[in-house]
Amino acid sequence: MSTLLEFLERIYILFQPLEKMFSSILLIIAFLIVRKILYIGIVRFGRKKLLSHERIMRTERFLVFFVGIMIFLILLVVWGVKFKEFFLIIAAIFTIIGTACFASWSNLSNISSGVILFFYYSIKFGDRISLGTGEEQIQGTIHNMKLFYVEIITKDNEIIFCPNNTFLHEPITILKKKRIQDHSKNKKKEEL
Repeated sequence: MSTLLEFLERIYILFQPLEKMFSSILLIIAFLIVRKILYIGIVRFGRKKLLSHERIMRTERFLVFFVGIMIFLILLVVWGVKFKEFFLIIAAIFTIIGTACFASWSNLSNISSGVILFFYYSIKFGDRISLGTGEEQIQGTIHNMKLFYVEIITKDNEIIFCPNNTFLHEPITILKKKRIQDHSKNKKKEEL
């Protein structure tokens, strides 16, 4: 009986790395599926909201990156990183990321604010807006929305670069909605 148990124990030890490899393959397949679902969902959402292709792709890449990090961390657990140490490291990482993404002085806050602007705000290219209050008020037309900032052209043809997090902290008034589908299409039309 003890030889049978020793035999089964040896087989288990032999197949343990295969179990980890199989789990890793399943996680990678899950990542690819989630990536495709995110892509389809973000593209549909962006087209429904008439957002530019560049903005849609930038947001999709940003979210896929974070999903990839999560899958990588799960892979670490599958391959034997100890839970106590792992969760301590994860807690520290998320504390740093949370502070960096939402502290108004941080560059990462501009990226996370850009994602929030993508999903929740109704401002788009070509909209005439008023940003802020009092003497600090900026009025102009949204010319471009980048990863860190939004370009606003004033009536005096000045280009103002406003950090994305400003749009979350300051009041915005949409003075006139004017839709521009995609700058790259408009540039091609101008060239013809």
